[in-house]
Amino acid sequence: MSSPRPLLNAPGGCDQARVSPDGRWIAYRSVESGRMEVYLQSLPPSDAGRLQVSTGGGLEPRWRGDGKELFYLEGSNLMATPVDLGQPVPRIGTPTRLFVAPLDPVQRRNRYVVTKDGKRFLFVTPLSPSARTLQVIVNWTARLTPAGAQ
Repeated sequence: MSSPRPLLNAPGGCDQARVSPDGRWIAYRSVESGRMEVYLQSLPPSDAGRLQVSTGGGLEPRWRGDGKELFYLEGSNLMATPVDLGQPVPRIGTPTRLFVAPLDPVQRRNRYVVTKDGKRFLFVTPLSPSARTLQVIVNWTARLTPAGAQ
């Protein structure tokens, strides 16, 4: 049995890792370039090295169910990048902005999920200020009147 070893060890640290649907690649966030970007690395690590996916900053990578697309946040923009994992070294396409994401400024991670087909997204969104109040009515049953009573 071999001893445990880190899968990722990027300069400046790395986190928010997501394994590809085929289990051969891992997408993650790192600041190795000097700013937060999304990268790919093979599993287990190999000579292929790291491949940068995002070009203008990136975090929270998410795979489409078939592994042919990688989504991530660039600021408040949701980005999509085509990925061809059928090669020894993946081919990474040009990132495209899909839309401005309705992000909650308080929530810092796990702010969205994507369906397997990559067509729908669910976001953690901010509530309106009035919705942040919770009203509790105690002894509410005392206010009920029997049917037919005045």
